[in-house]
Amino acid sequence: MNIDAVLKKEEFLNSKSFLKVINSKDADNIKTVTFIPPRVGKDKGFGQFKIVYKTPYYCASR
Repeated sequence: MNIDAVLKKEEFLNSKSFLKVINSKDADNIKTVTFIPPRVGKDKGFGQFKIVYKTPYYCASR
């Protein structure tokens, strides 16, 4: 089984995942946060957050 590492400079998160990142040790690595509102009639939910990190990090992907 191969596990590849992906470099993450930015990511898009829902509100639940965003709160997990803000309350974790990674909060110091956040450069900017932008709220992207949902498009009426097209998106479900309450929108998403775009997080840009100061220092990119590697994340395992399958």
